[in-house]
Amino acid sequence: MPLEGTCPCGDRRWWRQRAPQGSPDYPPGHRSFINKLGQCVRHLVENDYQGRPFEFLGVSVPGLVDTQTGELVRAPNLAWSNVPVREWFQEITKLPVLVDNDANAAALAELWCGEIAREGVQNLLYVLVVEGLGSALIVGGKIYRGSRIGTGGFGHLCISPNGRKCTCGGRGCLEVFVSNPAIIASYLGKVSPTRQRLSVSAIINLARRGQKRAREVLVATAEKLAIGLRSLVHGLAPQVVVVGGELAEAWFLIGPIITEHLKGTFIVPELATVRMMPAMVRSRPSLVGAVTMGIFPEMTAPYERFPVFGPRTRAPSKASAAS
Repeated sequence: MPLEGTCPCGDRRWWRQRAPQGSPDYPPGHRSFINKLGQCVRHLVENDYQGRPFEFLGVSVPGLVDTQTGELVRAPNLAWSNVPVREWFQEITKLPVLVDNDANAAALAELWCGEIAREGVQNLLYVLVVEGLGSALIVGGKIYRGSRIGTGGFGHLCISPNGRKCTCGGRGCLEVFVSNPAIIASYLGKVSPTRQRLSVSAIINLARRGQKRAREVLVATAEKLAIGLRSLVHGLAPQVVVVGGELAEAWFLIGPIITEHLKGTFIVPELATVRMMPAMVRSRPSLVGAVTMGIFPEMTAPYERFPVFGPRTRAPSKASAAS
């Protein structure tokens, strides 16, 4: 599972590291990984911004997060459980740390910097297709959390009871069919992808050039995603559904398929008018969203507190971010 941080580590490039996987309880390597990322953030703060105060460090992670304690409760795709992310980062960086789920952070990035930022959208369902399938629900301009560990488990909505086993332990979850590993595995014709250097973006580029296999895989992925979205739109009735991650690059192909599959399937016809769109923030949306966590701690849309700020205007406080 690749995680990213903004530390230049001497060469001013984005720092990228693959997080270790292991047993659920404190798997080997994950403390050292957080130590390494934390040291890079500290290097950035102390060397590139000497004497400039930072108000907080925003961290976005893939999995269920206890936002009161900053603990990563469970991340199935990392095989991490009960990891005190906030505590460890605070020990290393000496900064206040805010931790949230990567899909929540990506949804905040869309509210701040995406096309909908100018439209006053208050009710949004964001679906993030990455190593897994995450989701965020924004109601009244705020992240809806439900319990203290939040929502976001829509990727584990069962759409095929006898389907393949998911990392969560269930079978036939939406994530089994709609995620980066699932798309690559389907293209390769294997149950799980190998370590071949193949990305979803590469498959999408092949589809653009008309390759039949690539187009078939993306069409099948869109059809499965539409099944899940139909249930979610029925139950939640958002103004807008945003699909993020590399898969959004294939909107030229999957957008019409999803829209067509949703037509005529709703009990209330008005639900068929829910707007479906690809994410506008394509580059590291969870990292962008991590910066907003402390700027708007109540998780409101950007214009409510500071109407003079545009979607891409720098916020009035300094923050570092890790994703």
